[in-house]
Amino acid sequence: MTKLNKYIIIGLVIFISILFNILISYLSHIITAPPLFMPKKSKIALFFDIVIIAPFIETFIFQFLVIEFSIKYISNKSTIPILLSALLFAIPHYFNDHNLSYSFFTFLMGTYFAAVYLMAKKRQDLNPFFVVFLAHFSVNLLYYLFSFA
Repeated sequence: MTKLNKYIIIGLVIFISILFNILISYLSHIITAPPLFMPKKSKIALFFDIVIIAPFIETFIFQFLVIEFSIKYISNKSTIPILLSALLFAIPHYFNDHNLSYSFFTFLMGTYFAAVYLMAKKRQDLNPFFVVFLAHFSVNLLYYLFSFA
């Protein structure tokens, strides 16, 4: 594969992540009320928490650790690692505003992130952690810009 293909894939993952998030956000707002959770932090602190720190930590825990562990110890097929990763990704998001429908949409996003992780893992020229982090970063940046900027 050429370097151009690698960057096209990363760009497509980011683009699809943003489109998927817009669709999920739209459906979530139709079904539920907006979340009650409004942190009391400066915009700069929120930016680092939401856009940089959360995607890094969540990608490390819910995609890297969960998927690598489940491939090694549970199943090397993609279904179980994807579902386990998505479920564990969705559970803590429930506690943001105690909203089951928000957790369901987060589960869908977690499924996407896990599938992207496994797709990138199959390629020699992509770092799966970095690709998912970029996708998650993009989604959270969009959320931040529409919610707090």
